Amino acid sequence: MKCLDETSEWGSDEIHLAGTSVDESGDTLKIGQFKVRSFDDGDVKVYDPPRRFHWFGLDEGTKYPKSYFVTLVLAEVDWGGLADYVGALLDLIKKKVTAYLAAAIGGAIGASGGPIGILIGMAVGAAVGWVFDQLKGLFGDEVFKPVTVNAVIPSLTGRWAGRPFTAPAVADYRGHGGHYQLTYDWRMYD
Repeated sequence: MKCLDETSEWGSDEIHLAGTSVDESGDTLKIGQFKVRSFDDGDVKVYDPPRRFHWFGLDEGTKYPKSYFVTLVLAEVDWGGLADYVGALLDLIKKKVTAYLAAAIGGAIGASGGPIGILIGMAVGAAVGWVFDQLKGLFGDEVFKPVTVNAVIPSLTGRWAGRPFTAPAVADYRGHGGHYQLTYDWRMYD
């Protein structure tokens, strides 16, 4: 995590990260928040070894390719409320994913692979955008617009360019007068 510009809050930014996940068959989970650190302009937090934010079981679902989604929620925490925000986000994601899958495949929750991942991605995107627009500022913390990332696993033994991890990618967060970048990757563990 890198602070390019701290928020307009007084003092150092107390940055926390939380999120939600959706697996290949539409199961949704809340990812508990944790404190990344206090940041001032230019500060960087490196996890060495990389911190495992969430994990998925690749042996679930019916067929490949499988799509997985994680919505990363970053907040400058003051008065609390990030957990409530993520709870509201999770509730809406569950409803949207269930509705999209029910309309598309007759409610066959538990199915996975191919176009199912596209439908799940559409549902997650719709929920994240709506929740941010409707709930920003209601929970007492400065929540940045969430970023949803995804990975597609082609097979149980599939790898990314022959490696068990992806190339690093960056989630960019701007808001509340601040700018943060989170570098992340996806990893497969045996």
